[in-house]
Amino acid sequence: MQSFTFSISGNPKRVQTGDVLCMPGMAGTAVSEAEGLQTEGERQLKAMAQRQLRKDVTMTQLASERRQFTGAGQFKPVTKEIRGILQLQAYQEVAEGDNRVEMLRQCGLSEDEIRLKLASEGTAIGHNNTASRKSTFGENPDVQQEKLKAIEAKIKEKEGSLQNPDTFRGVKEISRQELDLEKSLFSGTDREGAALSHMLTREKAKVTGDPNDPINQLPQMMAEIEEKVQERIREKRRWRKRNRKNKRGNAEEFITENRLSLEDIRKLPKFQNYEAGNPANVLYLKNLSPRVSEHDLVALFGRFQKGAGSEVIYKLMTGRMRGQAFVTFSGVNVATQALQLVNGFMLHGKPVIAQYGKRTNA
Repeated sequence: MQSFTFSISGNPKRVQTGDVLCMPGMAGTAVSEAEGLQTEGERQLKAMAQRQLRKDVTMTQLASERRQFTGAGQFKPVTKEIRGILQLQAYQEVAEGDNRVEMLRQCGLSEDEIRLKLASEGTAIGHNNTASRKSTFGENPDVQQEKLKAIEAKIKEKEGSLQNPDTFRGVKEISRQELDLEKSLFSGTDREGAALSHMLTREKAKVTGDPNDPINQLPQMMAEIEEKVQERIREKRRWRKRNRKNKRGNAEEFITENRLSLEDIRKLPKFQNYEAGNPANVLYLKNLSPRVSEHDLVALFGRFQKGAGSEVIYKLMTGRMRGQAFVTFSGVNVATQALQLVNGFMLHGKPVIAQYGKRTNA
């Protein structure tokens, strides 16, 4: 004899009237059916495992599945070659040049192609280096233009590949109907976490509709706000630059007012026979206070570094040679100006005595 189970819901009194037909209960049937099904995610994982365990794979199949990857490049920043003190703006220009060269390398350009591209843009390839080390004098202009067109094609190809979304092998496309069906089958079960909805990567929705709609004006509004912010930053930089020039003039006046004259220096017992020596691009400083640091030297001589090609190199001596320093300038004229300004300046209670050192090829 077959037994039935009934599932009754609602008002019990209404059931007793006979107006309600009670069917055999299907409790647990949906859950049991869901237990026997596989989610799309489980099928994908199973297929990947079977593909890994296959042993009947031929070399032809392996060669057909070969993927191409971009080789790693060698980044050689020019900023590491910078010596001495450098202005922030000059350092940023060198860093931007490094980023530009690295971007061209990632586009698959060779070193000669990078030099040709930068030379056509009138950009320096690095610190104290011209863009065209390899001379192109006498080269056919038509050939050079063809090379530039090939370079532009490589750059556009790289930019296009970056704009395309990443693709993966074995990706399965699923319709919205299949997704909703899977959600309804496994909702309320302990396998809901294995459903495909937890393994999806959704595309970003594109804004469509009336172009005059305020919501579609957000990118333009953000760009205008960003431009205003950048303009305020540029205005602050210009103000700081003007203020820095004023401070520089005041600092030179302070040095002039607080230094000994040449006659006063020769009145000191140690420097009765003081002579500046033969002009050179190196200044030898002595009679320095033990409290003098490299920051003090930068404050004194940093004004003579005006660009990327005019570095000032400082060497503060220690040990037995404590109280002495060497400062190397880009040229003899700059060193002469520095000596005339700083010689005899009272730094930490002692006058700085400056002489020309041995000339170097800076």
